[in-house]
Amino acid sequence: MCGITGIIYKQNYDSPIDIIRMNNAIAHRGPDGEGFIAINSFEKEVIQLSGKKTPVNYPSINDFKGSANIYLAHRRLSILDLSPAGHQPMSNNDKSLWITFNGEIYNYKELKNELKNLGFVFKSHTDTEVLLYAYEKWGKKCLEKLNGMFSFVIYDQKNNILFGARDRFGVKPLYFTNNDSFFAFNSEIKGLLANEKISRKINLDAAAAYLKNGLESYYEETMFENVFELLPSHFFIYNISSNTLTISKYFELEFNDVWSSYNEKAFIEAAEKVKELVLEATRLRLNADVTVGSCLSGGIDSSSIVCSINHLLKTENFSSLGPAQEVVTACFDKKSIDESYWAKLVAKKVNAKWIPVYPKRHELVNDLQDIVYSQDVPFGSTNIYAQYRVMKAARENGITVMLDGQGGDELFTGYTSYYKTYYFEAFKNEEDELLKQEQKYVKNTPFGHAKIKDFYIKKQYGEVAKFYYRMKKRILPLFIKPKKPLQLSDYVLIDGKKYPKSNYTTLNSMLYAFMTNDVLPRLLKYEDRNSMRFSIESRTPFADDINLINYVFSLPGVYKIHNGWNKYLLRESMNGIIPEKVRLRTSKLGFTTPENDWLTDMKSLIIDYTNKEIGEILDLDLLYNDWDNLYLKYNKSGRTIIWRYINFILWYNFFKVTI
Repeated sequence: MCGITGIIYKQNYDSPIDIIRMNNAIAHRGPDGEGFIAINSFEKEVIQLSGKKTPVNYPSINDFKGSANIYLAHRRLSILDLSPAGHQPMSNNDKSLWITFNGEIYNYKELKNELKNLGFVFKSHTDTEVLLYAYEKWGKKCLEKLNGMFSFVIYDQKNNILFGARDRFGVKPLYFTNNDSFFAFNSEIKGLLANEKISRKINLDAAAAYLKNGLESYYEETMFENVFELLPSHFFIYNISSNTLTISKYFELEFNDVWSSYNEKAFIEAAEKVKELVLEATRLRLNADVTVGSCLSGGIDSSSIVCSINHLLKTENFSSLGPAQEVVTACFDKKSIDESYWAKLVAKKVNAKWIPVYPKRHELVNDLQDIVYSQDVPFGSTNIYAQYRVMKAARENGITVMLDGQGGDELFTGYTSYYKTYYFEAFKNEEDELLKQEQKYVKNTPFGHAKIKDFYIKKQYGEVAKFYYRMKKRILPLFIKPKKPLQLSDYVLIDGKKYPKSNYTTLNSMLYAFMTNDVLPRLLKYEDRNSMRFSIESRTPFADDINLINYVFSLPGVYKIHNGWNKYLLRESMNGIIPEKVRLRTSKLGFTTPENDWLTDMKSLIIDYTNKEIGEILDLDLLYNDWDNLYLKYNKSGRTIIWRYINFILWYNFFKVTI
């Protein structure tokens, strides 16, 4: 896990000052080492340079006076092969390829053996070298062979290009800017902004989408003009000769969108296969030369990973785990959102060292600037702070790699909204008996004793089913809306373009949308920034193991919700592995925080931070006058829309944004 940086000057040679600043800005991503190369692409000359943390002896980049139009840089968090042999940027044997890489290729051992049989000779035990030779052998088609999380850029001297790529689901980030003077990339937006030649001008379309609708993903756009995100499953080729950039998609997640009736025998086989794949995905992510721990909320996803590790330990040894598993849980004094009971239950079962953390309001206030800066852009709620504190505790306890259950909700139907789509799909396919069966087991859902038929109605002609939400607390508090909702647009003075929403009519198409379009990529951004803030590598088996993901998406939706149970496939595959009480949990919290309590009396705080320029975006007078009303109405369930304004104002100030 690392940070990567690079810049190509289009007009002439330039000094290394920009690459130094951009690389320094992401030092937290790689405190164990740094490296640089200066490239004169006209003369096909590459010079290796060093910084303060470089473990090998090269000339200092601060003293470099040569001619270079390209610079690549790397910050290293040592995970595999801690020796200088893993130093980056790394070259192949004839030095025609140079790579700066962030991530982990979990199947690198298999690829290494394949490449050895093809005649390649390796000098290190790193996955970086395997990736480099995979590109040398297969070019862009190497991406099809990778199982892991990654963002990387390769200088290909023979073809005079930069080749960059990002993993399939967006675990590892990559941002870029492209203007008349240069093309630059970095692992984080703040890394790009460290280059003083890059504007901090706000993207008003993105700002409007966030302030009015809470939208945090804008496809390739970001909150800054001319700063873009390379989307998951995409690669770029930058032609150095012509200064042209092309971006292409290399992977499309296929899913089973054909209705199939439930078959018990087929389901049993599927659950057994999922068990096998979850265990293998977990096993691969225990490979490290540093200490590995886990995030443990006590929910089904994180418990499945922690208990899968325990299951593997019955037959295998993992030096990365030490004498006992170490697990970290965010806990709260407020009983309604505290999951410590469930986490302790799991920790006790696996004899783990349990590390609870108790985030407090005053700590959030003290950490506000740091967490807003760490995340790069405004985010949805203070739930992010709970994860931030888990990662901080991991670092304080000497853990360098954390396994996490992120992606389980999107892969296995963890959200209550999936039920509506599933019932709709069953109704549309005239599965009356199945719906009657689901009604019998409605107690296993989060809805209590709701009537399933209340989730859909027939249109006048009876040909199409239509959803409508039943606004009663006994069914689902999340669906409740105020009788007279405040018009958020009253406070926002700018208009933005409309960002289309995903449409889906089947359970698997909804899972696909959540996995690829918005929900999971957004959560993975939080995870990356929170973990890397504390130089922690976060590994997410449910979010990036391509074998597991492809298999689960090949299965009919009818196997994913059954007899009222969501995550039915995961629950049954973990039978006998996780505690039965956890396996049969119906409540779900995740990184929930007492946000409503935390945000009390923050009005004075944001007034202190308000920049007058924001008055062109927000009607500050109206916002301040309505502040108490906003606070009371939005809302008492834990997430407050008022955070949207607090976060935006703090972000605008901390990043010195301009209009």
